[in-house]
Amino acid sequence: MRQESILKQFKSTTSTQNTTAATNLKKDHIKKPPTTETHLVDNGNTIVSVLKNGIKVSSENKPGHFAALGVYIDVGSRYESPESFGASYLLDRLSFKSTENLSTEKVREKIEALGGNISCYSSRECMMYQAAVFTDAVNEAMQLLGESILRPKFEADEVAEVLDGISWEVADIKSKPEVYLPELFHEVAYKSNTLGNSAIFPEDQLSKITPELLKEFHKNWFSPERIVISAIGVDHKKLLEYCVSAGFENLPKNNAFYNPTNIKIQPTVHNKHSTSGVTQESTLNESNTSGSIISGIRNLFSSHPSSSQKPLNVASVSSNNLSTSTDTQSNDKTPLDSSTLENKLFVLANTQSKYTGGIKFIPDSSAEFTSLHLGFESVGVTDENKLYSYAALQMLLGGGGSFSAGGPGKGMYSRLYTRVLNQYGWVESCMAFHHCYSDSGLFGISASCRPGSEYQMLETVIDELLIVANHNSVKNRHSKNSRNAPGSFSKGRVSFGSSGDLMLTDLEIERAKNMLKSSLLMNMESRLIQLEDLGRQIQVLNKKVDLTEVCEKIDQISSEDISKAAADLFKSPVTILVNGKVEGLEKYGMNMLRHRGILIPE
Repeated sequence: MRQESILKQFKSTTSTQNTTAATNLKKDHIKKPPTTETHLVDNGNTIVSVLKNGIKVSSENKPGHFAALGVYIDVGSRYESPESFGASYLLDRLSFKSTENLSTEKVREKIEALGGNISCYSSRECMMYQAAVFTDAVNEAMQLLGESILRPKFEADEVAEVLDGISWEVADIKSKPEVYLPELFHEVAYKSNTLGNSAIFPEDQLSKITPELLKEFHKNWFSPERIVISAIGVDHKKLLEYCVSAGFENLPKNNAFYNPTNIKIQPTVHNKHSTSGVTQESTLNESNTSGSIISGIRNLFSSHPSSSQKPLNVASVSSNNLSTSTDTQSNDKTPLDSSTLENKLFVLANTQSKYTGGIKFIPDSSAEFTSLHLGFESVGVTDENKLYSYAALQMLLGGGGSFSAGGPGKGMYSRLYTRVLNQYGWVESCMAFHHCYSDSGLFGISASCRPGSEYQMLETVIDELLIVANHNSVKNRHSKNSRNAPGSFSKGRVSFGSSGDLMLTDLEIERAKNMLKSSLLMNMESRLIQLEDLGRQIQVLNKKVDLTEVCEKIDQISSEDISKAAADLFKSPVTILVNGKVEGLEKYGMNMLRHRGILIPE
């Protein structure tokens, strides 16, 4: 099961887990489902419909004592402009506060009466509202979600209360490198464009955010074409009735997201601001366990925009009011007047991410450990074939902390455990990570060590990736009985050990694939995991990939597929972030990377 995010401890108390008895709330009047509702999918298990305003409604009516329902909105820090930085984070923190029809106290009373698990959290490309309740309380839960999502009031005193706690929260997050550094890593990798925007509230926005700004942001981005409603354990016809009764059908469309011009938009780079915390997504993606198919498979399909937003494919667009495109060599830019709100929103919604790579060393003499994040660009969610290879690669590398209680399924036989953690006493932690988004991804290794071993740590991490990437070449040499002496194979100008030590074994590959399938199957026993899996797949892929199909694709992965996925990483510039004792490490690191033929970012 996906581990609870460290960042969840910073969630507002209104994102609660209440466990009181089933509700005694009076049931609301139920309207008939819209006559214009359209079925997209009905395979006997998964049913997907579209309300007349464009909201997708999906369900799987599985038997059980509890039902789960969620609303997934295609909004996050990726879509924020310099004026609205931090808005997604604040919407998360202000969830289940006062609405047009209910006070905060009344909302809390309803949550307590419902019982179960009710929560909200945001990421770079999605905002999720979820509830797990008794089956006879589904309607009341949907009414509460509709009230909180569609009609928040954003009272000035409630906004001020949340803002007052930001500084303390930021300071606390910054004291935890395992939480804070993944966020910085995104900023370095994408140079503060799209996916590089901070996914939590930047401190320099404290004086700029107002209730009016939040209302405008909510109005612009909480639109039907960006919303998916899902449920597990609920009859589909009843679910449609509940959605209509809650007011989702009446949400007006936003014409800004419908543009007849088929144009491709390049990323915009905003003025770099100081990072004030970490996104939940980063923390979740670092976890050592898989969640659902969509957020699991080692985050094979983590938070992404709606698949209905196809990459636009003609000319690039320069935005007058957003900033200058980072693609400075493109001479065929088609001007788009972003002086209007609609065009500005269209640009933000369709801007393609641009991975730049980057290197940042942060001296911190007070740090107990020196922490390293090293990675490269991988693939986005649309490249499903390679995604499975990267998921298996992450399992193959595995890793963890220097201490483990042991037991089956902990990945103790993964390469980073057997080749790094079990071999070097100076290693405190070493694990593979994969952050995957709609049009890009980050794959790499994070590690930490006690001061004094930074040089060995950097070299060891990069070599472990290179060894897997070079597997195909070593295998070919080995099979042809090359006359070259052991250790003659090199990447760039560095030589490794004997070719037999470099080759991936069939046992390793099968173990990685079995761990991947085992994690997925076990986690899919959770209703909330099933719910997120359904909702995010419909939002991201516009379809539901059956678990059987996923397992079949995992079984088809070969050692060559994994090695090629690793080798493809080195086609992009490296991203390195180091925090702690870094004196002299930058010069050494640059020389080492060049010696190994690694691309250095400009």
